Amino acid sequence: MPLYDSLGSSQFYSLPKMSSVPSTDDLRYLMSEAKKRLGKPVELPFEHPTNRQNFIVKLVVSVGNRVPPTWTLLRGDGPGAKMLWSRGCEDVMILQNQIKVDSVYTDSSHEERPSETSHMSSPGGNQEPMMGGAPAMWGGSTIATGPEATEGDPFGALAQPPSFMQKALPPQPVAVQKATDQFQQVEEPVLQSPAGILLPPPIKLDTASLDHVQASLTDPSTGLMTFPAFLYFLFREYARYQRNYSPVAVLVFEAAMLMGKDMVALPPQAVGPVAQRINSVCLGLEIATYLGGGEFSMMLPSTDGDGALAFAASLDAALKNGPIFQGNERVLVVMGAASIPETCEEPLVLIAAAKQAKEMAKGGSSPCVLFPVPDDDFSM
Repeated sequence: MPLYDSLGSSQFYSLPKMSSVPSTDDLRYLMSEAKKRLGKPVELPFEHPTNRQNFIVKLVVSVGNRVPPTWTLLRGDGPGAKMLWSRGCEDVMILQNQIKVDSVYTDSSHEERPSETSHMSSPGGNQEPMMGGAPAMWGGSTIATGPEATEGDPFGALAQPPSFMQKALPPQPVAVQKATDQFQQVEEPVLQSPAGILLPPPIKLDTASLDHVQASLTDPSTGLMTFPAFLYFLFREYARYQRNYSPVAVLVFEAAMLMGKDMVALPPQAVGPVAQRINSVCLGLEIATYLGGGEFSMMLPSTDGDGALAFAASLDAALKNGPIFQGNERVLVVMGAASIPETCEEPLVLIAAAKQAKEMAKGGSSPCVLFPVPDDDFSM
């Protein structure tokens, strides 16, 4: 059944219902539709041809592609549909195989089975899918998202849930062991895991040691990361790309001051205020550093070329938002962007490409240029 575009007025966008399990081409089409509606869910309902059960594939692509697309599989129709799993992933083939497996549901009672717990209870009572290092439930299987995950199985090893997960264990006393090192346990109310297993109290961290680590990575004169720390995190993101094919982008930009009608180099006393404006648009994942001579660089994890241009637009607006001091001066900036894997697949070449794109921006009308620049479509 071919997919085609249809208009809707609701908060989410729903494609026509299919009478078969979506193929990889269907999921790619769903991805293209979601990219037209960034930040909003796009649904693809389908009926399994064998068991006649209804399912919904929901996809949300974040603005700027700064996080992997979020895929959700639900069984049923309407608000009563049961979520089987929700996962961030960019590999359509892996998702299609998982949908094919988890849509084979033959229980004629149509009741939710205990082994198919798809939501995890948080301490506050909200129902949320478990993410991060905890196991996430995919249909009737437990997905290990911790160290058991392997390169051949990016979602972790599949295993049937053990028998003790069918019902919660009764409360049992927990012996709190007194630690002698810096990771000391805190005697707080004991929580239960989603499977009913009693959890140990959280460890107590020495926040002063964490502050010391951050201070060792930060240039005190700017509040930004040192260049060696910038390179360290860039190579870490490159390792993430090699494992998960998650993109990474780099911005290199040069700032100057417009004093009345004269453009001058960025004075040393303006570097700190400019760095503060750079930090104001960061969400905690971006890494910024000062290269010297009014030149800065930023690393944007999980961001492709289009996302880098979108971030550059926000950064440009923040830097030009009024005078740096209390006079009539303002900041002028030119930016260059490059990304892995669109531009290259080598971190140091990535920085060089972004610097070259910045030089190209000096001769154009756009404040940011994406490398390579075959035409004006790559400008902000």
